Amino acid sequence: MAVPVEDAVEQAVPVLEAFIDGRWDDTRSTFDERMLEACSVELLADVRERVRREAGEVQELGTPTVSVRDGYTVVDIPVALERADGTGRVVLNADRQVAGFFIRPKEAMS
Repeated sequence: MAVPVEDAVEQAVPVLEAFIDGRWDDTRSTFDERMLEACSVELLADVRERVRREAGEVQELGTPTVSVRDGYTVVDIPVALERADGTGRVVLNADRQVAGFFIRPKEAMS
């Protein structure tokens, strides 16, 4: 049975909070090399603006759930927005670095 990385929720939630607050350097501070190359500050800002435009401001974060998929620890964090519910997903590698980061409508997450 695969075991999630230690303190997965404590690692993941600040990444999502920094994204919500527009603190791009903080958002990227625990990204692995591939994520740093793929997710520029500009891309993060564009995605955040699109979330605001389409779903509104974040109202509340829910209780995170942790799972392990293909050797990665996946932390899904429910996000209540003004006009929709969504999920923030932070994927951690074995070194507790962010190997994936998504914000999606609730129904799109699986």
